[in-house]
Amino acid sequence: MGLKVKINGSSILYCISAASRCPFGLIDTSILNGMGYLMNGDGTDIGTIYRYNCSDGFEIVGSPTLFCQEDATWFPTSEPTCQRKC
Repeated sequence: MGLKVKINGSSILYCISAASRCPFGLIDTSILNGMGYLMNGDGTDIGTIYRYNCSDGFEIVGSPTLFCQEDATWFPTSEPTCQRKC
């Protein structure tokens, strides 16, 4: 037994995914008084995670991580900021 395939039309198969990567260039790893780094993934593939830390004397405002979701959007939609600790 085997799989029999009859080709009608082109013999070339294409894999098309409209949501395979998050937009490149929307994430900035350089934030004022802090820095982000790639924690997981290649930078734009689904599942990519960026993590942010603030310099000494500053605290993070917003989410410290950004995640490329299955629908190829970043969550949250912007980087955190760093503000001086009181």
